[in-house]
Amino acid sequence: MTTAELEQLHELALNRRYDVQTDHPFDAFMAHYSDVADNPTALLALATEIDGYRIGLRATHELWSAYGQLVELARWRAAQIESTDN
Repeated sequence: MTTAELEQLHELALNRRYDVQTDHPFDAFMAHYSDVADNPTALLALATEIDGYRIGLRATHELWSAYGQLVELARWRAAQIESTDN
């Protein structure tokens, strides 16, 4: 993903309400991302958790890719925060 796409996805994640009562794990992961969006350690842990979830995921290519984009987003955001902290 390009930086512009990552920035857009980040804004979307922060400005959208997610229904964590549903059975859809993607919404729960996005809600968790928005909760920890300023914590690089938590973002990297989330990326690792999603990667583990994806290993056994049986889904469409589009959904599998969406989880991958969320992993990329979490890692990008963590790196972004760490680079401004130094």
